[in-house]
Amino acid sequence: MGFKRKRIILHVGLHKTGTTAIQQTLAASNKLLQNQGWKYPVFTDGVRNRIVNHSNPLYTLFCDNPGGYLPNLTVGIDGELARQCFARQLEEELKGEFNLIFSGEDVSSLPEAALKKLAEALSGHELLVIAVVRETYSTFVSTLQHRIHRGVHGLRLEVPSLWENCARLARVFPDLRFLSYEKACLAPGGLFSTFMEECGFDPKPFSVSRENVSIGNHTARFLASFNDYYPLIVNGGLNSRRPQFNVYDLDFDDAKFLLTEAEFSIIDDRVRAENERLSEVTGLTFRFSDNQAFSDSSPISAALAALLLEKAALMPSALINHGFRYISEHDLASEVWRVIRPFPPVTRGLPRFWRLDKIFQPRARVGEF
Repeated sequence: MGFKRKRIILHVGLHKTGTTAIQQTLAASNKLLQNQGWKYPVFTDGVRNRIVNHSNPLYTLFCDNPGGYLPNLTVGIDGELARQCFARQLEEELKGEFNLIFSGEDVSSLPEAALKKLAEALSGHELLVIAVVRETYSTFVSTLQHRIHRGVHGLRLEVPSLWENCARLARVFPDLRFLSYEKACLAPGGLFSTFMEECGFDPKPFSVSRENVSIGNHTARFLASFNDYYPLIVNGGLNSRRPQFNVYDLDFDDAKFLLTEAEFSIIDDRVRAENERLSEVTGLTFRFSDNQAFSDSSPISAALAALLLEKAALMPSALINHGFRYISEHDLASEVWRVIRPFPPVTRGLPRFWRLDKIFQPRARVGEF
């Protein structure tokens, strides 16, 4: 393209390694960066005016099907139009006066052919590529909760291949630098300081964003069940039957989301094998801790179930209806009925058979939902 040669830092994730904090901090620190000759670009797709996660522009630009990319689906933007919009902005940034930092965890999920297109687009510049890598099990649990939160699927115990992502990145970017997420978090100054030092910056002047929002264990499990009935995506498009709601307004449980020991036993061998391959590919060391904490295997309590209904009563009807179904499946109907009867905001939304003043067998009545 004939651009002036510049230095470019490309942070490719991986997922669930503090990328949001890095992106938000860099975007908020552009004045500080520009005083040092650097810039962290902020993009727009015509709908969203402040895109600081470069997954959106980079994945859209170099994937095969930008219209099927989830962030584009959820905002209802045409994938090809978004691609054209992002292409213009990237070209402007590459022509600009500043060295550039890009950060997008979805880059690590791009196929090899798409990564080669990205590498070609940045060729001619001095490129530093950094990937932060996290132990397989902790990555899996954090990713699973995130995907449940987003409505993508239910409690799916399928471990993604992190080592294959890393191997693919290393083939396309031979000078790729891998950083251990666990070691970076324990280092003085934490993850952000470690990342910035690797990039050649003094991290001290930066004010670090520390956003880490999650949902409780039983909240996540209820949503996983809800997602099985109302998934976000159906046949490649948004599910019109799925209601819109704020997940945090529904959160009714303070316990951390983890797998039970029984659930972990299903993926145990895969996690350990994945850690071995991940260590080989990255040159780092990843091991599953035998002292790992697990979720209590006890089902949802009547008290938490009642709190679920209380919160769901203020939300779209599909949520409280599924709350009744979920509680029935856990054989808690009669206990919860005794708890919620004094609260009209909840009982107004009850299906007819829940209003019966007697003990009942809800499992046989699930079809009435």
